Amino acid sequence: DDLSTVDSKKVIAQNPDGSVLLEFRPGETLSFYGQAKVRSTAGEFSIMNYTLLPSKDSFYVCSPQYHPGSLLTITASSSSSATENRKSLQTRPKSHTPPTLCIQPVLNRSHPNARRASKLKEDAKQQREKGAKIIELVYGFHIVYAGTEDSPYSLLTLPGQWLIASGTLLDQCRKGMAVRVIVAGNRNVGKSTCCRAVVNKLLDGPKKEVVLLDTDVGQCEFTPPGLVTLAILSTPLLSPPHSRLYPSSRIRYKHLQSYYVGATESTSNPKGYLNAVKFAIEKYNAVYGDLPLVINTQGWLKGFGLSLFQSIVLQANPTSIFHLTDKPFQLELEPSYQRILTTLPQRPPGVKSKITASDLRRLALLRYFAGPSADFLTAGRILAKKPPYRVCWSSVWISILPETLGPSSLLKSLNASIVGLCTLPPDRLPPKPTRKTYAEAVLADSKSSSSLLHSTVHPQNPAIQLLHTSRVEGCLCQGLGLIRGIDMEKRQLLILSPVPFKDLRRVNVVIRGEIPVLSAMMTGGGVKRKAEEAMYTTWKSIQGFGPMKSRKNIGRKWGGGGP
Repeated sequence: DDLSTVDSKKVIAQNPDGSVLLEFRPGETLSFYGQAKVRSTAGEFSIMNYTLLPSKDSFYVCSPQYHPGSLLTITASSSSSATENRKSLQTRPKSHTPPTLCIQPVLNRSHPNARRASKLKEDAKQQREKGAKIIELVYGFHIVYAGTEDSPYSLLTLPGQWLIASGTLLDQCRKGMAVRVIVAGNRNVGKSTCCRAVVNKLLDGPKKEVVLLDTDVGQCEFTPPGLVTLAILSTPLLSPPHSRLYPSSRIRYKHLQSYYVGATESTSNPKGYLNAVKFAIEKYNAVYGDLPLVINTQGWLKGFGLSLFQSIVLQANPTSIFHLTDKPFQLELEPSYQRILTTLPQRPPGVKSKITASDLRRLALLRYFAGPSADFLTAGRILAKKPPYRVCWSSVWISILPETLGPSSLLKSLNASIVGLCTLPPDRLPPKPTRKTYAEAVLADSKSSSSLLHSTVHPQNPAIQLLHTSRVEGCLCQGLGLIRGIDMEKRQLLILSPVPFKDLRRVNVVIRGEIPVLSAMMTGGGVKRKAEEAMYTTWKSIQGFGPMKSRKNIGRKWGGGGP
């Protein structure tokens, strides 16, 4: 079956900026991969459970080719039921103009991503030669009509029960009722997709704003991994997470606040994880309590993961809980929360992608530091050309998560590491270290390398101020930084970070967590790179730091002699 039904030849206008006006008939669809900015000039369109109305505002959409089972679809609405409750459109005269969509290219031939767009064009040409139906409408934006057996495509389909449930939440908003919904489920069931669909639907409410609390530290929506994020949204989510990482995102957030966990799994720092969620919910209740709240959770609902989920439920006090599952599995919750629990089907499976969740996490980390145009081959060279910030040791507190290193190994663990740039209020900071605490630090380090005091100084470098982990769990985070090097003579840390300088001035704590540095960030991802094009050509790991992790994606031979 055809994925798109709109006729690509119905381009009624082409503007000097490269944008085109495409005419639809009611009910026609456009499935695509690539990126562009879209707006409706006439009629209504639906995309990812969001209704596009005639407006001068354009919205950024992105449907990556590397995930062929998640093609976004733009549908021309056949009715105007979505606008019947909008006062601004009640007096608008009826128009018989057919639905028309303006599609404006994001990329141009001088853009850093032009090479990637040209590669997409070459791939589309090769697929057309094999029988696929793919047409490039504007630069970097391709309409997909049909694929081939070698290159299949499928749509990102939202189950009908998701649409009904989100519509019920919208009705509650219009009636002035409080809306706080938690989306739960195991891994790979579509929790993030469901959250985006719910957010997009609630943007049609009277407040025109929605709060999204992302507690999935492994697959973050707006930030690199390792953070719990509270975002106030006024624009729909029509692109994958790595394309809207703050602060280089193409969409603007009214407010975005992050709390540091320092790991991609909540089990690594459960107390800090729950504290981060607690502080985020307190911020919402104090400032944004009148806006609808959508909470995305981690994909772990058994054992200790269920205990963490139950703690989040108690803190958030939701009005609805959506459980995504196709299995007869009932969440263990208190009776008062069982009444608001709704079981919804998980996302329908599409064409299986070769890109794993780990690959997406690595890509998000790369593009956070190197920019939205970076990839695994260019990130190292981009980072090598960026000037670092120089931070004096004496101007910040330093903490290590988890407590597995003594003060004598601190500088070795900080070099070539990813750190959290955090802000603690004065009441959570200890007094300045004294000579007494310095002597205690030397004694503690000689007895046990895993003991750090609540307020110590470095034994060899008194200018370094160490902070106990209990004081920094779940603290406010301005962003992440990459320590490119350490200047021993000037006692300075050389830190690369995309965080704006006005936010960096509020940083008073640097936290070393468990977020790994990628080899592509250090060497540029290639074997024929010049030494000056990479930050590090060789590096040594610190033996014994952190628990050993299993690599389940490495194929191993059977050693028992059998097949």
